Amino acid sequence: VVCMEHSVDFTVRLRGESANILKQLVSKGYSASKTEAVRAALLSYAIQIGLISANSVFKKIQREVSKKGYTEDEIKAQIAAVR
Repeated sequence: VVCMEHSVDFTVRLRGESANILKQLVSKGYSASKTEAVRAALLSYAIQIGLISANSVFKKIQREVSKKGYTEDEIKAQIAAVR
C-alpha cells in the first residue's frame, strides 16, 4: 500500500556515475527535477523488490493527477517515468 501521508527530508550527495545519471535524467527531460528523479527511482526500486505493487502506485498517481486535470496520456507519461 502506498502511503503519501508521511514526509521525510534528507540530503544526499552523489558523485561520479550516479551524479551523471541524475543530471542526464533531468537534462534529457525524463524528470522535471533531481528530486522527482530520486522519487521515481525510489518507487521503481520498491516495485522491483516487491515492497509495493505497480498497480497501487498506478492508482495513487491516477487519483492525484486527475485532481489536477491532466489528460490520460499525461498520466501514462507519469507512470512510465516511475517504471
